[in-house]
Amino acid sequence: MVRRQGEIPGARRGESWQVTYCSTIAVLVTVFLMVLSYSSVEDKKLKGFIGQAEGRRLPGYASPREDDPANPAEMKIEAAMGDVRRIIAFRGKGDQAEMVRTKKGFKVTLPAGELFDAATLKIRDDARPLLDDLASEVGDSPFVLGIVSHVCREEATENPSRPSWEVAAAGAGVVMRHMSEKGGVPLRRLAAAGFAHRSRPAAGGRGGSGCDNRVEFYFELL
Repeated sequence: MVRRQGEIPGARRGESWQVTYCSTIAVLVTVFLMVLSYSSVEDKKLKGFIGQAEGRRLPGYASPREDDPANPAEMKIEAAMGDVRRIIAFRGKGDQAEMVRTKKGFKVTLPAGELFDAATLKIRDDARPLLDDLASEVGDSPFVLGIVSHVCREEATENPSRPSWEVAAAGAGVVMRHMSEKGGVPLRRLAAAGFAHRSRPAAGGRGGSGCDNRVEFYFELL
C-alpha cells in the first residue's frame, strides 16, 4: 500500500469523530436555547407574581383587579347583589331598603321599623319571610353575614330604662338568632353588633333628628 506524503494514519477516522462531536454540540446548544427561552417566560410570570404580592404591577404583567368584571370574586358579589335585590323587591321592601357596595361584598340597610314592631324587639310577622330569604341566600353562597343595629338614644323602647347600646345589641342578636334558628345559617357565618347614637338637629337647625334606627346587613366573601 502506497502512503501519500504528509498523510496521517487514521485521519479519516478523526474527521468522522469531529463531525459527530460538532453535531452533538449543535444539538446541545439548540436544546439549551429552547430551555433558556422557556425559562425567560416563566421568569416573567414569577416577577409578575412577586409584584402582585408586593402590591405593585410590573410592565407587561397584568394582575386581576378587585373591580374587574372578569374577577371571579367580583362576579360572585354582583350575582349575590342581584339575588338580594330581587328578594327585597319581592317582599315589598324595595322602597325602604338601600344597597351599597363594600370592599369585600355589599351592605343592605333597612329601617328598624321594617323589621321590629314599634318600640319592641319582636320581629314583625311580615319581616320574617324576608329574613328567611336572606338567610337562604347566605346559605347558598360563599358569604358571611354581619348584622349591625343602630339605635338613637332618645328613642323609646319597651323598657325605657334599658341603655340604648344594650337595646341595639339585643336587636342585632334577635335578628341573628332568627337567621340561625329559623334560617339555618351556621353561627360561624354570622356576627352581630349594636351601636347607640345621640340624636342631633337636622341641617339648618330647624329641628328634627339626624339619627335613625336602622339595621345593616353586611354580606362579605369568605
